[in-house]
Amino acid sequence: MKLKLQLSAMLSAILLLVGGMATTAFSSAPQREGGPLTDFLVFKLGNQPELWTMLKNGEIDLLCAPLTKVQYEEAINDPNIQLAPFCMSDINGVAINNNRTIPSYPDWRSPTNYTEFRKAIEYCIDKDGFISSVLKGFATRIDTPVPRPNMEYWAYLNQTVYDPAAAARFLDEAGFVEGYEDNPYYDPNIPWSSPKLRVYPPGHEKEGQTLDPLIGYARVDHEPQLILAKQLTDHLRKLGIPVDLHEATISIIYWKVFVYRDYHFYTDAWDLAVERFPLHLGWYMSSNIHNYINFRDPEYDYWAGRLINATSLSMALEAALKCQEILLDKVASVWVWSSISWEAYRKGWLHMVNMRGGYGLNNQWTYLFAYNENPNVNTLRVGIPPVPGFGLNPIYDPPNEILESVFGHLMYINPYKPTIPGQSPGGGDQPWLAKDWTYEIDRSNKSHVVFWVESGVVWHDGTPFTAFDIDYTIWLIKSDPSSWYYPYVEHVERTIVYDNYKIEIIFDNPSMWNIYNIGLWIYIVPSHADFSIGAGAWKYSPAIPPPNTYVLEANRRFILDPCIGDIDLVYKWDVGVPPRGGCYKVGLSDLVMLARAYGSRGNPPTRGWEPGCDIAPPSCIISLADLVMLAHYYGKTWGHYDP
Repeated sequence: MKLKLQLSAMLSAILLLVGGMATTAFSSAPQREGGPLTDFLVFKLGNQPELWTMLKNGEIDLLCAPLTKVQYEEAINDPNIQLAPFCMSDINGVAINNNRTIPSYPDWRSPTNYTEFRKAIEYCIDKDGFISSVLKGFATRIDTPVPRPNMEYWAYLNQTVYDPAAAARFLDEAGFVEGYEDNPYYDPNIPWSSPKLRVYPPGHEKEGQTLDPLIGYARVDHEPQLILAKQLTDHLRKLGIPVDLHEATISIIYWKVFVYRDYHFYTDAWDLAVERFPLHLGWYMSSNIHNYINFRDPEYDYWAGRLINATSLSMALEAALKCQEILLDKVASVWVWSSISWEAYRKGWLHMVNMRGGYGLNNQWTYLFAYNENPNVNTLRVGIPPVPGFGLNPIYDPPNEILESVFGHLMYINPYKPTIPGQSPGGGDQPWLAKDWTYEIDRSNKSHVVFWVESGVVWHDGTPFTAFDIDYTIWLIKSDPSSWYYPYVEHVERTIVYDNYKIEIIFDNPSMWNIYNIGLWIYIVPSHADFSIGAGAWKYSPAIPPPNTYVLEANRRFILDPCIGDIDLVYKWDVGVPPRGGCYKVGLSDLVMLARAYGSRGNPPTRGWEPGCDIAPPSCIISLADLVMLAHYYGKTWGHYDP
């Protein structure tokens, strides 16, 4: 408390000393009736190279796609472009088919069904060298299917090694010894290279016969994956393992790998997008239809089941780490990297929130807070990759930025700790259309999730948003298994609507993740209107946009009315039992965050640069002006939810 009082006094002194600057900074801040700090949000769709050109030409303000190394080097020489560090939630590596057979070789056991053979593949992949030479450092090494650094909290950190000589020893010990046919890829200058092709081991249906070629696939349009596949193929061939590597389009690979599973290895890439927790570890359960690597392990199934049905954070973390330990020990596949890069935006934009967890600048906090230092600029133009399908159906289309902006969720996430479950300030869960929630387990091992709706939330047409809309949405999705969001309501057993502002959802399992299934992963739709009406911070504009463009208008009735100066966006609930109110407050933690970034710049980016701390002109540098802006709002509260 004493420190806070001292800090408040210091900030007051700053305001007195730089009163003129304070007046200038404050006068540049937008004054709005409510909702976002800018008036229009325009999404332009295109591929990444097209969007990069549009950004350079000033046709868009924000590019929501990671830059290549070449584009980054262009950006740091362009004073009109600013950068934000970006860590994708992707996993890239070598998928290995663990199944006993494959369709092309149905009558004998596949080499990749042997753990020792998969281990030899693992020893042939130089992860650090690949990241350095091919990815030019724009990646972080991973050894399990958990993106880093986004999910560092969840990651099992035991590392694999690169040792082709050890790979040769593993093959020999497992019986995949050199045979009688000459190896056309033998290199006498490499000690671990095999002069003869290897044969099937003792006890195999083709014992002593030369190995049939491994069937490998790589996407021809994904250069890093293609290079990785070629490097692995080269190592395997030198070891005396014949390989047929197919360079194919994703449409062919889809059928060969994911449908028919007629492959031994495939260099794959998964973008987990807004995955907050490593629930995708459930893919590798024996019963999961998405388990295209055909990994089957009873112990793994047990721990993955504990993760999916976790009732506490400690239980979930233990299970997630154990799952990764098993995947690594059994060499289910080989995971190599997750991407790190930069996102870019035009100079002049302020309060750009760089959200962690794979969101980057493309998040609802940015769209709520961003404003331009030029008061005549009232439109934020955002470039995004094409959205799947038509993109505007909140029941059937996959999640995308447009739906997120128009419809919104019951809860949202603190941008700087998205992978921590639990309510703010300790965790990352924060109110959005709902103001509070609870989770309990009954004696039948069923979970009960209760949401309370804030009475001030309205649909874009002014109709009150109620618990009946939540109930309507749940059962609308549950009525059609073809809905993209059906898995999130599949375990809903029944619902109880107590009144306009309280709903209880009962699930047939105890999982803590059911909070997010309803609160964060489905869009709530109106029970009284069609899907042109939402309750999010943005609404569809009546203007007819050009092709591949979506125009949204600010929803001035939105429940949150942002206050410039709140940097860390930590929400604090009132003390008491739910339903609790609460609010956001500009305070000490915001000042600490700004102090850490003080003096940093956005291009070329310097140590400590944090775009969310750049809250006052001039843009692209954390300076005294930002401190003055924070001082002006210090102690103010906003975003009130009533108890």
